[in-house]
Amino acid sequence: MNVRIIDIETVTINIPFTATNQSAGRVGRGVTRTIVQVHTDDGVTGLGETLHYQSKHVIDHVLTPALVGEDPLDIPRLRSRCLVGMGMDGAPGRAWETDPWAYSGVEMALYDIGGKVNNVPVHDLLGGAYRRQVPFVAYVYPRADRMRPEEIAEDCASLIRSGRAGTLELKVGVLEPRFDVETIRKVREAVGPDIAIRIDANTAWSVDTAIRTLSAMEEFNLANAEEPCRGLDAMARVRGHVSTPLSTHCADVPLVAALGAADNIVFDLPSGGGLESAREAEAAAAAFNLGFWMRSTGELGIGTAAILHLAAATRNSVHANQTVLHLLVDDVITRCHKIREGFIDVPAGPGLGIELDRDKVDAYARLHTKEGTYWFWGPRHQPGWTPPRKW
Repeated sequence: MNVRIIDIETVTINIPFTATNQSAGRVGRGVTRTIVQVHTDDGVTGLGETLHYQSKHVIDHVLTPALVGEDPLDIPRLRSRCLVGMGMDGAPGRAWETDPWAYSGVEMALYDIGGKVNNVPVHDLLGGAYRRQVPFVAYVYPRADRMRPEEIAEDCASLIRSGRAGTLELKVGVLEPRFDVETIRKVREAVGPDIAIRIDANTAWSVDTAIRTLSAMEEFNLANAEEPCRGLDAMARVRGHVSTPLSTHCADVPLVAALGAADNIVFDLPSGGGLESAREAEAAAAAFNLGFWMRSTGELGIGTAAILHLAAATRNSVHANQTVLHLLVDDVITRCHKIREGFIDVPAGPGLGIELDRDKVDAYARLHTKEGTYWFWGPRHQPGWTPPRKW
């Protein structure tokens, strides 16, 4: 089949959170995403999604000139061309010419095209489906107006009830460690003994603080602590002193395993360079007996659909993935994904199985023009704010 790319269209949008959310070192008003549409000469358009405005710049000025005229179905060849020189897994390798953020959005659209052209869902292109529903966490960021431990616990319990998820994930490291411990105590009381509780400190703690804080939380039976401190060596030191499993975003799985730095790999499509990179990381995690799940970089319905197809086609994707869909005021697809009993159904249609709501894309593009990019900046970066004290 002789199909060719004739154009790649991008638009950057803002979608606000329902409330201002906080995590260690960050204050979030919402998400800024670049929507990608890859057009072919036979009238098929593939949809993709990635991070921020700079991805739009790279796609428009670097990837589009390189990809127009190419076969969109030859993903291995295009991937090797676009990600050449990316560097070692887990090491910085971003450059204008080989930007994994930008390419991941294009690759997503290429898979959507492949599914549409062949009239099959993307998970068939990835080898077939092991599951038709994919688990997701009830993801809680402390709200700027609800920071007391009992308020955070109430929000956790409410979200568990609304989505009936089996796994809760909570951002910590915003407050002093003793308040985090009290928060987890309240959360466990609120959600009961059967809900798996994960925490994410966003590398806020020192090694000693992480050891003391996680040790104090062990009676509450945490399922995982994501990157409590910065660096694999530091993570390994913490892991040697606590019983709580740890996870890392580092994609260099053999190094993580060799250092004993983590029990689980938490991957995301933009940083890793897309679906093929995710499949490689998952296979490596399985080979080294490490858990694997997808983290959220603020995916909307397009990116979430890609994660659903990936998890459906990946044997060991049994752990709950992250999502912030429930924290956003809206989405840009016509039929929004719904979390029921802690699961989202895998779309069944050709390609990603979703359609773009163009009116919403236009509206939220205007919002980006008006407000600029939603960086993780806010009042806690203003003069007078100090980070939480060590414990």
